[in-house]
Formats: sequence, structure tokens, C-alpha cells
Amino acid sequence: MSDSLWLVIAAFISFIGMAWIALSFSAHWQQIMQRPSQQHRVARQLLRALGYLCVLLALLACLMADHPSIAILAWLMLSTASAFLVANIIAWRPSFLRFVWVR
Repeated sequence: MSDSLWLVIAAFISFIGMAWIALSFSAHWQQIMQRPSQQHRVARQLLRALGYLCVLLALLACLMADHPSIAILAWLMLSTASAFLVANIIAWRPSFLRFVWVR
């Protein structure tokens, strides 16, 4: 695969991972899903684990695209951009993130 495709995959995985990590927090769960978070404790724990796994998979995708020194920098930038995008979506239209966890 081309380096560009690996970086696109890394960006997508990073966004999904950050969205899952955000959704694993009680306040964000209530804001996005419009349901009490206490009833969905196992789902939130699974979301947090999957979110961290996705962030690590994004690192692996970056490592496939570039040399390690540049890949780590690209991964950090993608992670920061993904977290910023998820935070802005939660502040602006939290319902847009409902698609990341359909339960």
C-alpha cells in the first residue's frame, strides 16, 4: 500500500479511537447518547479499551507509512488533530458522534 493510504487509515483509526475514548467518559456518554451512563458501565469500559487500542493501531499505521522518527511525529499530530476534532464535535453537535457506537 502507498504511504498516503497508510496515513489516511491512521487518521481514520485515530479519530474513531479518540471518539471512543471520549464516549467512555460518563459526561460525554450522557451528552452524546442521551441515556444515563450508570446502566452502560461495561460498554463504557469496552469503549475505553477499544479507544486505546485504536490509538495504538494508528501508531502502527503511521509506522507503516514512514520511518519511525517521522512516524511518531505524524502519529502525535494525528492524535492531537483527532482529539481536537472530537472535542469540537462534542461542543458543537454531540449527536454527530452517535454513529461511532451503535448499541
